[in-house]
Amino acid sequence: MSVQALPDESLEKADVLLSLKAAGKGKVCVSLQNQGNVIFTEERDLEERFTMKKEICHPRLWSAETPDLYDLVLEIFDECDKLQECICEKVGFRRFEIKDSVMCINGKRIVFCGVNRHEFSSIGGRQISEEELKKDLTTMKRHNINAIRTSHYPNASMLYRLCDLYGIYLIDEMNMETHGTWEKLSGVKGYDMVIPNDHTVWQGALLERAASMYERDKNHPSVLI
Repeated sequence: MSVQALPDESLEKADVLLSLKAAGKGKVCVSLQNQGNVIFTEERDLEERFTMKKEICHPRLWSAETPDLYDLVLEIFDECDKLQECICEKVGFRRFEIKDSVMCINGKRIVFCGVNRHEFSSIGGRQISEEELKKDLTTMKRHNINAIRTSHYPNASMLYRLCDLYGIYLIDEMNMETHGTWEKLSGVKGYDMVIPNDHTVWQGALLERAASMYERDKNHPSVLI
C-alpha cells in the first residue's frame, strides 16, 4: 500500500493519493480522521489495483516542530460484507522540496540539527524496547535534535512510527557496505575483493536491499531522505 499526502504550493490544499494491491472481490471503506474529526469516508468496490485521490482543504501540516498526524483507516470486506482486514496508517501532510539549492519543508528552510544513530541498547544489545526508544527520542527533543541518520542500515519499524509522532526528520539508509569484512580482510585480499565497489555480482542484492527499505518506509512523513 502506498499513501501520499501532498500539499500544493499554497499549503492551503492537499491531495491524498492512495494505491493498494488487492486480491479477490469485495469492497473497501476508506476514512481519514484528525483529532477525532472525520475528514472523509468513502466506500468503493475492491479492484486488483485500487487507487483513490481526495482533495483536502486547510490540512494540518507535519514538521519536526508541529508533528500533526492524521489517521487513515482501510476496512476490507469480502463479497458477503464480512470484514477481512483493517489497515491503520498514520498520515502526515508535508511538502518537501529543494528551492534555490536549499532543502525546505512546507515552504521553510530546514536546518538539520542531527545525529548518527546506531541501533544498540545498553540493556538488550540489538533488541531495543519501545520504552528505550521513547526515552532516546525524548532526550533528543529536549536537546533540540531534530534529525536522525540511521547509520548504516534500516532501523526497527517502531523508531519510524515514533519519529512520525514526536517530530524527528529521518535520513533512512540501507547498507551498501561490508562492515566487519573490509576491516579484517582488506589487508589480506585488498579492498577490491571485500567491498561491493562496481562489481555487478552485488547489484541484485543491493537493489533488493534498497527496494525492501523503500517499500517498508515509504509512507512515513518523518522520512525525508
